[in-house]
Amino acid sequence: INTVNLYGLESFRYTERLFDELKRLGMQAVVRIEAYSQDFAFREADLPYIIDVYDELLDLVCQPEHREQVAYFSLNMPVDDPRVQQNTGGLNSDNYVASQVTYAEAFVKRMREETAKRGFTDAQMYLSIFYGWNNSFKIPSYASAGADGYFMNNYTYPKNDNSIPDETASDADLINRARLSISVSKFLRDYPDKPLVVEFGFHTLEYNGGKKPNQTAGLVANRAAKARAIKATIDYYREVVPNFRGALYFGYNLYKEEGNPPAVMDWSLVYPLEGQAEAETGYRVGGTAAVADETASGQTAVELTTAGDGIAFYECTALNQIGLTYKAAADAVVGLYIDDEKKQEITLPASADYTTVYLSQTVVKGANLRL
Repeated sequence: INTVNLYGLESFRYTERLFDELKRLGMQAVVRIEAYSQDFAFREADLPYIIDVYDELLDLVCQPEHREQVAYFSLNMPVDDPRVQQNTGGLNSDNYVASQVTYAEAFVKRMREETAKRGFTDAQMYLSIFYGWNNSFKIPSYASAGADGYFMNNYTYPKNDNSIPDETASDADLINRARLSISVSKFLRDYPDKPLVVEFGFHTLEYNGGKKPNQTAGLVANRAAKARAIKATIDYYREVVPNFRGALYFGYNLYKEEGNPPAVMDWSLVYPLEGQAEAETGYRVGGTAAVADETASGQTAVELTTAGDGIAFYECTALNQIGLTYKAAADAVVGLYIDDEKKQEITLPASADYTTVYLSQTVVKGANLRL
């Protein structure tokens, strides 16, 4: 809970500022160590390239003031990359299987050395586990590497490809529990007491107008089924994995084009706002606070008092006009930002009662809006 898993953290421009903000919010980050070279083949000789990519990031996150914000380091085992499979003799070849073990041992050892020499002596190392989309990969036990925990990619598929489950399905059918249990059984066989984080996600048939896309991993009928499926999935892992550390939901705010032919998948948990949005339902920025106000709609208003305060709405519907209802004791100036780019600066005249001003502004579907 309260942990963000950030892709490409090594290329962020303001990483130190990000970690300061995580500390202010009482949140943590997963530091992903996942890059590798084109000739990668699960060899200890592959590690210098990887460490070089992440050297500056390790310097930063291992600083004393940032260590508490690191939940764990996630160490990538790219077993599904066809190029890596080819470099190791082919999928499920003897070398493909055996080389994973010696590499995992060397990877965990090297990462412990790199973090320890920077003073981060109790850094947690989690190795990735993936048994393949159809559980056909021969994945050996990495237990000898001594990782602190593991994270596993485990997506459900519809039990019946011709009947996508809706919100009336049983939990077992909705998440195809029998299929999920194949990977879980393999994991528990090799790591019965180790912490596990599971990545999963869901998208809907409803979003594509009832037309089934080529990508059926995580597919359910509609948003009601999706909400139930997320809870049912977490409940399942809590029930069967003794040391279930948590769920990593893929695509918190993501619409992604996948499949063949490509279709946009609504992995997102935050859907576009439609119609009137109450300010108190937005994300509060800075010192913004919700206050009781009998004259406001819903009897609640949001108060912005100092520079840096604001409210944000994510994944907006497409629009070209914004109505802003406010009152102010004195003239006020607010900025309007779309996807973090300042579009307008608006002067709001003092008003003892609520009044509405209309702003002409094009906002494309899926954009983020902040005032």
